[in-house]
Amino acid sequence: MKKALVLLLLLAMMVTVLAACGDKGNNPAQTGGNNPNQNQMTVATDEYGRPIVYNSIIQEGIRYDDTEITIMYAGDTQVYDPALVGEKVNDANFSRDMSVETSLGVFLQWEFCEYGSSAKTFNNKVIKSIEAGKSPNLLLTHGYYSAGMAIQGYYKDMASLEYLDFQQPWWTEKMMEEITVNGVTYFASGDMMIDTIASTTCLFYNKNMMSDHFSDINIYDEVFEYRWTLEKFSEMVRQVYKDNTGDGTTEDDRLGLATSCTAAGADPFLYGFGVRVTEKDVDGQVQIALGNEYSINAFGETYKLFRENEGVFFRSGEKTDWTNYEWAYPKFVNSEALFLADAFGSTSRLVDMEARYGVLPIPLLNESQKEYYSGGVGTLQAVPVIAADLEATAATVDLLNYFGYQYVAPMYFEKILKTTYSDSPEDAAVYQLLSDVKWADFGIVYSHAMEDPHWDWRKQLRESSDNISNHWLAQKPVYEQKLVEIFDEFRKLPAAG
Repeated sequence: MKKALVLLLLLAMMVTVLAACGDKGNNPAQTGGNNPNQNQMTVATDEYGRPIVYNSIIQEGIRYDDTEITIMYAGDTQVYDPALVGEKVNDANFSRDMSVETSLGVFLQWEFCEYGSSAKTFNNKVIKSIEAGKSPNLLLTHGYYSAGMAIQGYYKDMASLEYLDFQQPWWTEKMMEEITVNGVTYFASGDMMIDTIASTTCLFYNKNMMSDHFSDINIYDEVFEYRWTLEKFSEMVRQVYKDNTGDGTTEDDRLGLATSCTAAGADPFLYGFGVRVTEKDVDGQVQIALGNEYSINAFGETYKLFRENEGVFFRSGEKTDWTNYEWAYPKFVNSEALFLADAFGSTSRLVDMEARYGVLPIPLLNESQKEYYSGGVGTLQAVPVIAADLEATAATVDLLNYFGYQYVAPMYFEKILKTTYSDSPEDAAVYQLLSDVKWADFGIVYSHAMEDPHWDWRKQLRESSDNISNHWLAQKPVYEQKLVEIFDEFRKLPAAG
C-alpha cells in the first residue's frame, strides 16, 4: 500500500496534471457550494502538481501606493542581490519582490543586520527601534533566539492582522498549527524564502560506497517499503567501518557516520524519531512531552548509535555549536564516510563531491514508528508591535509568501533540489516525502525561553548521559514552570487587534 503511494508520488513528478475548474477569477481550490457535482470536481494544478490558487488581495485590486515597507533580515539567501543576476534563486527573489511592488504599489526596503551571538545584535536593534518609536515593518528573525522577544511583547499577533490566512498553501501548515495557540501566533513560516525548505532535515549517503559495500541492497526499496529502520542503519554503519589508524575509532578512519552534538548532527535524529518537546492536549493547550517513555527510548537508541557503534566517530567538542561539525563535510565529500545527517541546504556544500550521493529519511526508530519524519525551523517572520501601516504590512507579508510560492519555492525545491541535486527519480521522491512530513513543535521554537529542553537533547549526548530518565524526570518541572510563565506573560499582552 505504502509502496504504491510512493510510486504514485514518482509518477506525479513526471506527469503534469491538468484539469479545468471553473472561472479563473475564483480560487479553483474552492468548489461552489450549490454545485451537485462539486465532490467530483478536480482541483487544477500547476506544472509541479501543486494546487493553483489565486490571492484575494490581487483579485480585489488592493493597493497601498507609495507606502514604504522596511524588512530587517540577516540571511543572504532571502534578498535579491544585483551582483548575482543569473543565479536561479536570486532571480526568483527578484521576481517575488517585483511582483509584490507591482501588485501593491509599495516600495520594499531591505535592511541588513547580522544576528550576532545568540541573535543578540539583531534582537537588540529591534528593541531599540521599538523604544525609539520607529521599527521595521517585518522581521526575518531567528526561530530559537527570538522567542523571548514575543514573550516580552515586542511582536504583534500575526493571526490578528488583515489578509493573513494561514490555511493558504504558501504558509507552512504543520508549523503554523504548532505555534498558534488559542488563535494567537507571534511568528509565521512560509514560502517567502528558501530557508523554510533548506532547513528540512535528512540523511545523505554516498551511492558509490553503498554500491561497493551493499550491492545486494536496494536502499530505496528499503525506504519505500518502510523497512528502513535504525537497526538496519546501525548495522550498515558498523559494517562499513575500517580502522585506518589501528588505535580505535578516530576521525581518520573510514566511517559509517560522521556526526557531532550540533544542530546539524544530532537534531535530525530527534526530528526523525518524532521526539517532541511539547504536544497539544485535546483542548489545544501546550504541555511538555519530553521525558515520556517514547523520548527516553529514542534518546537511548541514539546514544547507542553515537557512542557505542564503532562506525561512528562522535566529535563532541566543548559546546554544541556549528564549528564542531565542519570536519564532517569533507569527510563525506571525500568518500570517507557513508552517511551524513544534515538538512537540504547542505546540498550546496556537496557540489564538489566526485562520488554520487543521494538523500534518505532518518530511519524509523523501530517497527512501531509507522511514518518517516523530518524537521527544522528555519527563519521565521514577525511583525514588530509598533509597525506602521499595518494593513499595508500584512498585505505585503502575504504577497511575499504568495509570490514566494509562485517563484522561490519551486525554483529551489522543484528545479534545484529535485532536479539539479537529484540524479534519480527516487531521490526526488525522498525530497518530496521529507518536505511533506516536516514538523517542529511549540517547545522547539520557544526552547530558548524554556531553559532549552530542545538543546538538552544535544547536551546529554555530548555529556555521555546514559541515565536520561532521571535527568528528564528532574528537568520536567523546570520546563513545565517555564511553559506556565510563557503563557502567563502572553495573557498580560494587549488583546489582539
